[in-house]
Amino acid sequence: MLVAINEIQEENLAWLTEKSQGPFSCPECKSEVILRKGKVRAHHFAHKPPINCIYGVGESQKHLIVKRQIYEALLNHPNCSRCQLERRLKGVRPDISLYVGDTRVAIEIQKSPIDIDDIYRRTQRYTELDVYLLWILPDDSPLTFFHKGEETDVHRIKEWEKYLHAIYWGRVYYWQRNALVSPYHFDKFETWVEESNWYSEDGDEMSAGGYYRETKSLKVPSTHNELHIADDFQPITRPQWSAKNWTVPNAKLWIDTSQKWW
Repeated sequence: MLVAINEIQEENLAWLTEKSQGPFSCPECKSEVILRKGKVRAHHFAHKPPINCIYGVGESQKHLIVKRQIYEALLNHPNCSRCQLERRLKGVRPDISLYVGDTRVAIEIQKSPIDIDDIYRRTQRYTELDVYLLWILPDDSPLTFFHKGEETDVHRIKEWEKYLHAIYWGRVYYWQRNALVSPYHFDKFETWVEESNWYSEDGDEMSAGGYYRETKSLKVPSTHNELHIADDFQPITRPQWSAKNWTVPNAKLWIDTSQKWW
């Protein structure tokens, strides 16, 4: 986590704080946290063992770096106000929250796998709070590999990525730098099934294959222009939508203004 409170209940940002200003505690669970500062790792606060609080646990160095850079970029934007890290709301704690114009916006940065039920719960809760939500992946692009058979780059998509893709009507946002992100669309990927022929036990000639088959776990990514979180997005409310295996809740979303490019 990047924010902790001191003995007089003031919030402290890790990179602007010295250890001598402690002791520090977690704003959520109130237990003691330690300021960790070094030349390699991002400055942050960490819970003192044993750890019973979910906030700040499992945040990677990339997560901490991205969170700070987005925060600092939006903090100085002329159309943004009340920008805050790790603000405690009722039932949720976004990485970054702010007003863009008159619109309340929350930003969740998601690097590690997450349960779809948790995405559903958080999305629903932000909607109840009248906050428009933006999920961001901290990598600059999806991880791809070259598929020799079809001569193209493909991404092995995870179920939670599919879910975010569905929430935002066919796009997922990848962080580039400062407050800039790139939207990616995942199109279906088909592989050619070779035709084969054989004879049955009764002597009848049989055949199979000779067609393209969609591969559910592999997708072809395509991207668009870089977009600024404050300049190129708008608030939209989308209705609930159900697929075969999951449901997207009625949601208030902070979504880009670009037309479909796929």
